[in-house]
Amino acid sequence: MKTNDAYGRITAKNIFSPINVPPCKTSTKRGYAMLASDGKGVRKVLKAHTTCDKISVVPGTCMRVRSGDPIPNGANTVVTPENIKILDECNDDDYFNINKEYEIEVLVAPEINKNIRNVGDEIQYSQLIIKKFTYLGPAELGILTLCSLDIIPVTELPLVGLLSINNELKESENLTLGYIYESNRVTLTSLLKKNGYDPVDFGISAYKLNAITKKIEDALNKVDVLVIMGHSNDKDILKSILKEYFNAIIHFGLLNMKPGKSTTFASCTYNNKKKFFLCMSANPTTVPIVAHIVLLPLLNTMCGNFFKQPIILQICMNNHELHLRPKFSWTTIRWTEEEMFPRAYCLKNQHQDIIKYQKANALLMLPPRTRQIGQETLDFFLLRRDCDTQLASGQIKDGLNEATVLTKYITNNLAGNVNVIQLAKCDKKKIKEDLIFLSNKYSGSTILLIGDTLNDIIHDAIEEVINKNVRIDINTLITSLTEGLECFIIRPICGILNRSLIINMCGFYRNAQASLEAFGNRILDILCLINSPDEEIFYVKEEECVDSCVEPFNNNNDNNNDDNNDNNGNNSANEFDNNDCNDDEQFDNNINDFDSFYNDNSKPSTSNDKTNDNTNDIHDFDKMPMEVSFEEQPLKTQLSMDYFCKKQEESKVVSLEDAQNIMKTIIYKYHKIYSETVRTNDAYGRVIAKDIYSSVNVPRCCVSTKHGYAVLASDGKGVRKVLKANLMLIKKISIVPGICIRVRSGDPIPDGATAVVKSVNTKIIDEDDNINYFNIDNMEYEIMVLVAPKEGENIKKAGCEIKSNELIKYSYSRIKTADLGILTLCDIDSITVIKLPSVGLLCIGYDVLRPGNTSTLGRIYDCNKIIVSSLLKKNGYNLMDFGISAYEPNVMQYRIKDALEKVDLLVIIGRTNDKDTLKCTLKTCFDANIHFGGVNIKPGKSTTFATCMFNEKRKFFLCMSANPATVPIITHILLLPLLDILQDNSDNNILKIATRIKTSHDLHQRPKFTWTSLEWSEKTVDLYPSAHSINVEHQHMTKYQFSNALLMLPRHTPEVPKLDADSAFLTAIFMGN
Repeated sequence: MKTNDAYGRITAKNIFSPINVPPCKTSTKRGYAMLASDGKGVRKVLKAHTTCDKISVVPGTCMRVRSGDPIPNGANTVVTPENIKILDECNDDDYFNINKEYEIEVLVAPEINKNIRNVGDEIQYSQLIIKKFTYLGPAELGILTLCSLDIIPVTELPLVGLLSINNELKESENLTLGYIYESNRVTLTSLLKKNGYDPVDFGISAYKLNAITKKIEDALNKVDVLVIMGHSNDKDILKSILKEYFNAIIHFGLLNMKPGKSTTFASCTYNNKKKFFLCMSANPTTVPIVAHIVLLPLLNTMCGNFFKQPIILQICMNNHELHLRPKFSWTTIRWTEEEMFPRAYCLKNQHQDIIKYQKANALLMLPPRTRQIGQETLDFFLLRRDCDTQLASGQIKDGLNEATVLTKYITNNLAGNVNVIQLAKCDKKKIKEDLIFLSNKYSGSTILLIGDTLNDIIHDAIEEVINKNVRIDINTLITSLTEGLECFIIRPICGILNRSLIINMCGFYRNAQASLEAFGNRILDILCLINSPDEEIFYVKEEECVDSCVEPFNNNNDNNNDDNNDNNGNNSANEFDNNDCNDDEQFDNNINDFDSFYNDNSKPSTSNDKTNDNTNDIHDFDKMPMEVSFEEQPLKTQLSMDYFCKKQEESKVVSLEDAQNIMKTIIYKYHKIYSETVRTNDAYGRVIAKDIYSSVNVPRCCVSTKHGYAVLASDGKGVRKVLKANLMLIKKISIVPGICIRVRSGDPIPDGATAVVKSVNTKIIDEDDNINYFNIDNMEYEIMVLVAPKEGENIKKAGCEIKSNELIKYSYSRIKTADLGILTLCDIDSITVIKLPSVGLLCIGYDVLRPGNTSTLGRIYDCNKIIVSSLLKKNGYNLMDFGISAYEPNVMQYRIKDALEKVDLLVIIGRTNDKDTLKCTLKTCFDANIHFGGVNIKPGKSTTFATCMFNEKRKFFLCMSANPATVPIITHILLLPLLDILQDNSDNNILKIATRIKTSHDLHQRPKFTWTSLEWSEKTVDLYPSAHSINVEHQHMTKYQFSNALLMLPRHTPEVPKLDADSAFLTAIFMGN
């Protein structure tokens, strides 16, 4: 398969690099390539040439190079501009861009190999770059492109079919089941497509033997895996059909989980080929859960995707009702800035399982209920003492009642077992002994001291026994809890003793209750953390990280030395991501008035003489890398490189947070949003233009929640006559005393029925073992109801999930898999969405298309293109590729103009440095406003955001360095958020997590982003992940390949030049598994 088409596929073999990357020596800095043996002194600068291999540097000469450029023959060092002096310098010329010879003086003795990246530093020839059975994401595709691999072996995707089995065959008054099956189909289809599979829909089969058999035969002729929804219960006929008609082996027919107990996995041989079945309930609550935990792992295994496993992490949660079977429940996991661990939030409504799925980002795995406890419990001890012995008996009784109130609150809200212990006397020594005894015997418990007692004695007793040295993450929470309790308690104190939490809540009882109501969750958080291993941890506050500061700007002549000096003393000086084009520049602390700084009113002269002079400088058209004639194009102006070099300005640099705010402000001010109507089935990933309300109740009528018999509850126990089953006419049947009708889970309840009796609570009279009474349709029989039914038992009322006219989706939010199922259930077949912004990509470099030119730069641009395009595709955007433009002002002008005629946002990669001419081209030729020309991060300093009016429409530019280490980072933190802003998407997909670093990191003068892998341990109770990074110099594409998050490192300071492993908590942006 072509590499460009392989996103999301799985490699079939180990893949080795056929070349070195880089294939030749390249420069890590902008500067002059020369011979180190020449030492200090004067050098003649040769004219720039696009093919460096045709130039040889000899003693006394040198050649200009930019970051990433090949090193010319003979050269063995690169001297940066701050270490040279241009002789006979003319202030009107930018000597680094003009195409002429001149002389320089080298001020420092060059070192051999300084600022040079050697052949194969990133990837060596024959190196294993991608293992067999690896999922191909943006990083892997970029590496393959860098290694000149255009075709790769991938595994075949299994063909998947979807088949629903339904009782309703035709349109009738009640279409409840039809909408349920359609909702399931839409949910599964979008989920499978999101994961790279293209399912085949085989529709709905009637619940008849011949109909089911025929549908399965048709499906097995076309697919490898058949997913069957509906009637997978043991009392249904599906499993019997698979065994008797297809000789299927039932590998498992039940799963010990809720929901999804009836899930069945089977296989058979059909037309000499192995086929697989996954059968599940048609309950819309069950389908997405079984799809996530059974279907997707099955398909991934079949295509060799063994390494992509779900992330399992520990979380804090409130109490949950448990079930006899292990239970899966949709939940929303959130991280807050104050907490270093995740917390799970769940909807409390019993029947709103579909809405839970819509709002969730994780599956909560709950343990089975046991006889001892019905929910997750913790031990709480209330040590109560009223020191005033003269209290009246009524007051003592009031105190006991208050303790009872606290006990009830803890039991109901904190899921705890409570033990009230009366202190014999208010003696500090005795209290200390009691605290030590309880904390030793009941480790992991909470000890609350309550009562109207002598607070000072309690406070001093606790202070003397608690541990003084605890992990900083626990201490942070304890400090926060203590400060919060000051609102209610006179002298609050909290601490840890033998892994038990001790809290002083002495005072008025109502204050203690208010404290529990306000800080109950914080107490549970501390209890979760105190069981993790004791380690001393240094915590770096988030405000000290990425967006905390802007580097100072200095107008002195040697203002560029700081960055160079920092690099000399920093182990990461020659890393690939240090090649960001603006690494040699410093910043201005003033970040205000961006537009006025960049967008002065000066315009270039357009007189005839000046124009003619400039057009004489344009290259011969026969030598151009593309077949265009500039005379035929209505360009605004044609100017030489020299003109643009004279117009360059120093860019102001803003923090990342300011950059994001500037983009929002500009887009909200200038961008006009348009909408369009699309079919619901085609709306996955789109942003809704207006609120959506349900057209119907969900469910539309009362439905059964169990297999059983619909009865009159008032009949109580006794004999019932079971009517013939005809679910097409079920709403025309009325239940009267003495009769009932069979119903399955999800079936409509017939008129008159007030309860559903489960099958296990009935007995068939005169039962014949050869008859499956629950599936026969053509006979009546009698049953004995063994348990008196209750009114409304096992019945789900109409609208209990979603009511008619209920708001089901807010405007400016993104449509996800769960939303498609809900919209289908609510009878919404089309919706109004925001039009997608059109996005274009243009790369700017040397004349890389010239025949015979080195392919190094071409591969870099192809690598960047495939990374950006795959990331945009993953997020629902289609990228329009405008190729590579030669680094000539008039060529760039034409190529940008061509792109602006087709797209709203143009992403430009390459030549964004202040010493390049791109920004001047945008300003001069397109009247562009440069809203920011640099971002105070590493890599990505030269990132630029600009706008202009073109054909009476506002257009947007995001320009970034061509460094492959920079491109994916800027795409994640600026480009994708920019596209969301253009759609006014209110869903914030950026998930920031506090993580503990497990690798040492050298810091930089600017806040730095580096790729890392977040890992959660199932073996410990640590709720925070650990961040592991590859610390091999230059191998930044490899870092990206094996990472799932971006780590935000703080800036370098004299006090903290480096972060050691296990020394800090930092914020990471989680990108997903």
